[in-house]
Amino acid sequence: MKKHLSKYNPNNPKNTLPSTLFEPYKKEICDLLRGRNFDKFMESEKYTRFCQWKNFELNIQVGINLIYFLNQQFPFSF
Repeated sequence: MKKHLSKYNPNNPKNTLPSTLFEPYKKEICDLLRGRNFDKFMESEKYTRFCQWKNFELNIQVGINLIYFLNQQFPFSF
C-alpha cells in the first residue's frame, strides 16, 4: 500500500489511487470472515445484539411506512 500511496499527491487532482489498491485487503477480510472467526461472532452476544438492533430498525421503518400509508388512505388534521 505504501508503494501506491508514495505516488499519490493530494494537491494534484489528476493523481488518483489505483482502483485495485484495496483488493489484497478485501480478499484477506473475506477469507477471514469465511473462517472460524465469523462462526465465533455468530455464536456471540454481539451477534444477538446486532440482530436485535436490525429487528428494531426494521420495526421502526415498518411503523413509519404504516403511518404514512394510513395518512394517505384516511387523511385527517387536528
